[in-house]
Amino acid sequence: MTPAEFKEARVKLGLSPVACAARLGYTTQSRISEIEHGDRVPKQAAIIMQLLLILPRKKWPEAPE
Repeated sequence: MTPAEFKEARVKLGLSPVACAARLGYTTQSRISEIEHGDRVPKQAAIIMQLLLILPRKKWPEAPE
């Protein structure tokens, strides 16, 4: 997954940078910006985003707090 594909997935999922950060276990939305504007997407983040794309929203696990 490229950074552009990551951002496209986030937008398609209707996640704000803050909500996306929470889903991925990051403490700040700035990490999402770093991923979207960087050279690569961390493997775990890519896997989680791909999972969210295929699961119906009602089956998404709760976001960590």
